[in-house]
Amino acid sequence: MLTRLLTGEAMKYRRKISIGLTIAVLVLQIGFVSKLVIAADTGGYPWADAAAVSPASYDWGYLACHEPMQQANVCRITRTRSGQVYHVSDPWRYALRNCTSYVAWRVHSQHGLAIPGWGNANNWDNAAQRAGYGVDASPRVGDIAVWEGQYGHVAYVVEVNADQTVNVEQYNMAGTGQFSRQSRVRAHSYIHLPIAPPAPAPVATPQPTPVAPVGADPVPPLVDPPQRTDLVSDTFKLDQRSDTTTTDYSVVRDPHTKLLAVTAVQYAETRSGRVEVSQSRASDGNTTWQSTYATLEMAHDKDMASYSFADYDSDGTLDLYQIKYKGNTSGNTEVRVLSGSTQYKQAIGGWRTNQPMHEAHEASYAVADHDGDGALDVFALQQKTALPNQKMIILSGKQNFASVVGEWDIPASSAKGQPVRIAVGDYNGDGQKDVFHIEQSPKPEQQAGTATSQSVVRVRNATTNYQDSLREWSLDEADTQLLLPVIP
Repeated sequence: MLTRLLTGEAMKYRRKISIGLTIAVLVLQIGFVSKLVIAADTGGYPWADAAAVSPASYDWGYLACHEPMQQANVCRITRTRSGQVYHVSDPWRYALRNCTSYVAWRVHSQHGLAIPGWGNANNWDNAAQRAGYGVDASPRVGDIAVWEGQYGHVAYVVEVNADQTVNVEQYNMAGTGQFSRQSRVRAHSYIHLPIAPPAPAPVATPQPTPVAPVGADPVPPLVDPPQRTDLVSDTFKLDQRSDTTTTDYSVVRDPHTKLLAVTAVQYAETRSGRVEVSQSRASDGNTTWQSTYATLEMAHDKDMASYSFADYDSDGTLDLYQIKYKGNTSGNTEVRVLSGSTQYKQAIGGWRTNQPMHEAHEASYAVADHDGDGALDVFALQQKTALPNQKMIILSGKQNFASVVGEWDIPASSAKGQPVRIAVGDYNGDGQKDVFHIEQSPKPEQQAGTATSQSVVRVRNATTNYQDSLREWSLDEADTQLLLPVIP
C-alpha cells in the first residue's frame, strides 16, 4: 500500500541507491464491511516470523538474508534498528508480511507466476493489464482482489459466493503483519490469473552408475544442459534487424567489459508477442547478435514508448527503462524499469511521473544521474510546436520521477517538428551532463522530391542550463542510426 524508499549499500560501488519497495498498510478508504478474522495459522507464508523492525512504518525483516532473497538479488534492501541491519524485502521486492508480499508469494506458489514491481496495491490492476492479464469486476477463484483508495489493498480470492461477494485470504489487513481471512467482501476489481495444472508425478527410472577406471579421475554425473527457454533467437547478422519502424537502436557500454555494443529493442511485430531485446557480440566487433530475449512487457503499437539502458540498481548489468508516454490509464507518462540480471523477465519498479501523456514527436528521453545523488534521472526534451521554445525537463530518480529537479526553456532548433533523439554525456570533461541533441532535418534534395535527409548533432552545455551549444555538426542519416545514447 504505502510506497517508501529504502536505501541499501551498493557493495560494489560503495554508494547508496534508492530502491522502490512496496509497503502495504491498512487504510480506511478501502471499504471492507465484514468482520476481520485473524487466523491462528500463517497461511503457509514462509516469512511470517520476520521480526518487527519498525511497527510504526510496517517494516518486518531478518538479520540474515535468506537464500530466496539472495537469488533474487534483493539483500541490499534493508532497514536499520538499534544499529542492526534487517533485510526487509521478499524475492519480488515487496515488503515482508505486507499484503502485496503475501499475494505475490501465493500467486507464485499456486500459479507459477512472478509479479514483481507492480507498485502500490492500488496500481496492481493497471500493472496487470500492461502485463497482459484480464482485469474486470467479475470475481473467480484464484483471482487477485484489488481495492482502490490512497494506497489500496490486495488479497487472494479463495471462494466466490452466490451474490458475487468473495472470501479472501490476506496479510497485514489489521496493520499487524498477520495472516487473516475475510468473508463476503467486494473488491473494486479482480485480476484473472491462469491456474497452473498440477504436474504429473515423476516416474523414477533406474540409471546405471558410471564406474571410473582404477587410477582415473571420478566421472561426474551426467546432467542435461540448461534449457535457455527465455531466448527467442541466438546468433544472426546485424543487418537482419534493421527495421527502424518497430525497433529502437542504441549503443551501450557493457559495465563488465567496458566494450561498446549495439542494442535493439523491438516493440512491435515480435515473434514472442512481447517486447524483445537484442544485444550484439562486442567481442567479434559487433558483427553478429549475441542473443535476443523476450521481456516482461507485451509488444505494443508504434509511438507509445521510448527505451533506454542504464544500471538502475548498480548490480553491474544494464537494466531496461521503458518511458511510456501514451496509452496509460493514469493519464500521465510512466517509467518502468526491467531487470537486466533476469534478462528483463522481472520488473524492478514502475512509477507514474508528473508529466502528461503526449504524442511521439513532442518529447525525447535519456537516462543519467543529473545531480550526482546516486539515482538515475530521466532527461526529457519537450518540443511542442505550439510553443516558441523547446523545454528541457529532468525528472528526479530519487523521487521516483514524480518531481522535477530542473526545468529550462532552451532555444528552438531551426528544424523544430522534425524527429529528435537525445543522449547524455560529459562532452567537455567538466563533470556536468551535457545533452547531445540529434535531429533529422530535410536536405535541399528532399524538397525536390528525393527521400534523402541528414542529421544535425548539437551538444548543449549543461553549465549554461543547455542554452548554449558546445559543438554542432552534420551527418548523413545512415551514419546516425547508431549515434544514440552511450552509457558512460
